[in-house]
Amino acid sequence: MIRKFLLPFLLITTIVTTLSTISFPAEFKSSNINRILSESSIYTEEKEKEVTIKRNLFILLFLMLLTIWFLLLSRLKKDLKKSEDLLILVGRLLTEENCEELEEILVPVISFLKEDTFLIKSLADCYLKEGRFIEAAALYERISEIFRKSGFDVLSDSFKKRAEELLSREFRRG
Repeated sequence: MIRKFLLPFLLITTIVTTLSTISFPAEFKSSNINRILSESSIYTEEKEKEVTIKRNLFILLFLMLLTIWFLLLSRLKKDLKKSEDLLILVGRLLTEENCEELEEILVPVISFLKEDTFLIKSLADCYLKEGRFIEAAALYERISEIFRKSGFDVLSDSFKKRAEELLSREFRRG
């Protein structure tokens, strides 16, 4: 504890001793030294207040960023919950073979989620069940391209082959 105050005390003592030995103009005579030292302590107090304010602002900014982070995480969690609900709904509609409702839901969703192969395949399977082979083949082709971009060539080839089979089936039928 004493060491904390020893260095500043020695520094101030040295400054006062040095100032008293140097000849200054009239405004810096020994009678004005007390005023100068008190002003320097005011400056130090002001500096400490400034540092305290900056520290408090930093803490406030950190807490605000932390709050925003948690809000974003909670929103993401809600979005994931909605996503899970969508997947459950799609699975239920596929099981019930309710292709009309599934199409109503998935066509707009797929326009936003262009890379979601599960949803695209679900709609393609629905088209397949309804005998709409050209639409199903187009979606399988789209899935093939997504897998090819991702580097999954085996899966890509599988979906490409499936699309070709559906197209040949459609043209044999027609």
